[in-house]
Amino acid sequence: MAALVPGDQFSLWVFLHSKDGQPFVMNRYGVTGRSVGNQPLGPLEDLQVYATNPHGTYEGKSHGLCRHQKWLSPEHDLLTLRDFVPLYLEDPGHGDWTGSGWCSKCAGYAIRRLNSEQFAHYWTSVQAAHAALYGGHR
Repeated sequence: MAALVPGDQFSLWVFLHSKDGQPFVMNRYGVTGRSVGNQPLGPLEDLQVYATNPHGTYEGKSHGLCRHQKWLSPEHDLLTLRDFVPLYLEDPGHGDWTGSGWCSKCAGYAIRRLNSEQFAHYWTSVQAAHAALYGGHR
């Protein structure tokens, strides 16, 4: 099995888009914050994402891999990043239970390790998002 990367080590905010096209970001704790993203998913669209409660169906936070959920289990849903991004924007914590629905340790999901093409797109997108946010490359 390929290695998995906890969500807190993957800058998902870079690929989030607001409904009205305005720059915003949800931080890794699922709280609406400042910043910009709006980068295209490109070759990351079919990236595999694992999360225990991405739809907010069950009481409790969604986990990827962290101290709360150390191994993949039958509780993990398998989604593509393309299908996961809209769910992340909805935050399953806003419903019958309060607070962010995403784990504060692992951001609520894990991804499969990126191949070289995916990593190149990811890194270029992160640099572009930071440049837009901070007015130049960091």
